[in-house]
Amino acid sequence: IEVKKLGAGAQSHMVSVHPKQDSLQFMAGSAKFSLVPSLLEGYDIPKIEVADANIMPDSGYVAIEKAAFMRTLEKAVILANRTEKFHNFYESTVAVKSRNMYQASGYLEYIDEDETPWPLYFESIKPDTSGTTLGLANVKQEDQFFISPFFGYYGKVLLRAPEKNLTFDGYTLIQHSCPNIQTTWFKFKSVINPKKIVIVLPEDNLATRGDNLYNGIYLAPDSTSGYSAFLSRESAKADQEIIASTGVLFYDKDLFSYIVASPEKVEDPTAPGNYLALNNKDCYTTGKGAIAFADKAGRIEMGSYGIVTHDLESDAIKLDMLLGFDFFFNEDILKVLAEQLKAATELKGSNNSREAYKIALDNILTPKERAKYDEEVSSFGAAEKVPKPLRHTLTFNEIVLEFNPETNSFVSAGPIGIGSILDEGVNKQVYGIVEIMRKRRGDEVYIYLELGGGDYYYFQYKRNVMQFYCTDKDVMSKLLETDTDKRSLKAEEGKPPYVYNAASKGKVNLFLQRFEE
Repeated sequence: IEVKKLGAGAQSHMVSVHPKQDSLQFMAGSAKFSLVPSLLEGYDIPKIEVADANIMPDSGYVAIEKAAFMRTLEKAVILANRTEKFHNFYESTVAVKSRNMYQASGYLEYIDEDETPWPLYFESIKPDTSGTTLGLANVKQEDQFFISPFFGYYGKVLLRAPEKNLTFDGYTLIQHSCPNIQTTWFKFKSVINPKKIVIVLPEDNLATRGDNLYNGIYLAPDSTSGYSAFLSRESAKADQEIIASTGVLFYDKDLFSYIVASPEKVEDPTAPGNYLALNNKDCYTTGKGAIAFADKAGRIEMGSYGIVTHDLESDAIKLDMLLGFDFFFNEDILKVLAEQLKAATELKGSNNSREAYKIALDNILTPKERAKYDEEVSSFGAAEKVPKPLRHTLTFNEIVLEFNPETNSFVSAGPIGIGSILDEGVNKQVYGIVEIMRKRRGDEVYIYLELGGGDYYYFQYKRNVMQFYCTDKDVMSKLLETDTDKRSLKAEEGKPPYVYNAASKGKVNLFLQRFEE
């Protein structure tokens, strides 16, 4: 029996009366029914609406056997869903069960940021109990699949029809050929926008340290060189973390860099927090934010913020930062130093336009404090008062330290900007040398500052003893006249005892000789 409605474009409405098919229906251009064997064939069928999807049979042909059983469709197209129309599966094998259920497999093209199509085979495509089509694909490592030119991938790919972007639940590997840095496949689960890939990094687990990811620049305690870790599982617990970051991962084409930062910092680069970048073109890592490079300095406390760079080819490590030293010392002497520096009109002002200094302010000051500080600097050239978070015994607002593997120390390079001393704003640039030497028994600190005209100040901290010398005889007399008990601190709360006293000019000369060419 052949069934066909007369008239151009006329179609027949086919409806299942099977009680378990929920009135499954479709429109057909024509149909043919055979009694023996029982078979209904539909032709020119544009689509079958099942759950939230449109299923387009290959050549518009459908065959229905006894008990309303629809034969499996081959090479069909599935549009999921009918409203958003985000996903088109092709070469699909589809078993239509009812008006609300189908089971299928098929291919979907993932289009990366370069418009390159990557076929994904979805082994499972079917609606859930709410009628929403879900899909599951499994990508193998040997498939050499890339979610972008910068990220290899294997694992599960999950699809929800109402959502344009796919969820990737598996492993990714960044692409680089830089020396002296190892990366590894790591597990993640993120919704991926091919035009703007942002991968949420897994959180650290203290119970499974060996599985954690490390992103930072480090120094081994007994090593004479540093190393960078980027999405790596290689970092010993005893290693000194100079700077590190976590949060989300993305690739910045303009910077030729993979970047790890918090979601807040990605949204607002001035937000507090750390940032780490791996430049896979020129092979160096850059860290921005809070810096820690001397963790055994006893009664000296250091706070530092700025930029750390590690050249992966030369192994050079450089720190450009604001560095604050806090230690017990005669405040009258420190105030004399501040006044002498402010009175030295021949000295240039500190360079406070550096990126490192701005990074420090972003991390140290609250938005309210920062707004007030910027307003005063803009109006008067300097803040009326040094903000409390910037006050230290000595604050260097312009200093670059380079790691010297021969001496296992960080040594200053170029001019040094003194931002403030205690609560006195200074903002003067001087010639000097600052060295922080890493030692097993405790870090050593050396600070040599020239005021001009042959005058200088020298601080040397070693094994909980601060020694001081300067060319101003009145200042030295003030130090020597200070009672010993007023120059010392007793051990307390796990901190060692401390004392400051006078050094000799010979010690200064010995220190300077180490830096003579």
